[in-house]
Amino acid sequence: MIQSPTTGGTGRCLCGAVQYRYDGEPTTIGLCQCERCQRQSGSAFLIGVIFPKEAVTIVGPLATYEAKVDGEQRLWRHFCPTCGSAISITLERYPEIRSMMGGTLDVMHCLIAAMSTTDTWPLSKKNEEYITICSG
Repeated sequence: MIQSPTTGGTGRCLCGAVQYRYDGEPTTIGLCQCERCQRQSGSAFLIGVIFPKEAVTIVGPLATYEAKVDGEQRLWRHFCPTCGSAISITLERYPEIRSMMGGTLDVMHCLIAAMSTTDTWPLSKKNEEYITICSG
């Protein structure tokens, strides 16, 4: 088991075969509703918790699915080969970041804090659609 750092936190897949720790707080948190992220998450959107790549240490085996975004830039979706849990995404066009899947965090304090500061989240850079997070 990965020890919790003094700053940052930990996360894991459903079966525990893949664990990770991150140092510091996320640089940003985003909701993506593109069709690829919907299919990966099995939901209307995917929660991406973005960290500098060097701030995340992953322990355990990862399987990787590679795709091209808009037929050009590569994107890698990393998941547990045992239980199938999506763990992270890395992108060729942003090599300095690692997007961790929001549902894999052991403690959701950064997600709760981010969601409590706004009632709407942008869904896409391509349009002006928003998702409303209900209070209460």
